[in-house]
Amino acid sequence: MKSAKWIKRIKQGADQQSANRLIAHYFDEIYNYVYQRVNHEPTAMDVTQEVFVSMLQSLDNYQSEKSLFRTWLYNISKR
Repeated sequence: MKSAKWIKRIKQGADQQSANRLIAHYFDEIYNYVYQRVNHEPTAMDVTQEVFVSMLQSLDNYQSEKSLFRTWLYNISKR
C-alpha cells in the first residue's frame, strides 16, 4: 500500500513529497466527511486542513499494527 511507504518516509525524516502525496491521497475523502458534519464549505476546508496538520504532528504516534491509517485519520477528524 502506498500509504505505508509514504508514512515510513515521513517518519524517517519529514519527507515533504511523501507528506504531500499522503495528504492528496486522503484529502477529498476527509474533506467530504468533514463537510457532511459541518455543512459549510469554508469551515469544512479549515477543519480539513487542521486534520492534516494534526496528522503530521502526531504521525510518530501512529501504529499500523493497532489500526488502519484510514481509521486513525478519521479519529483525528472526529475531534
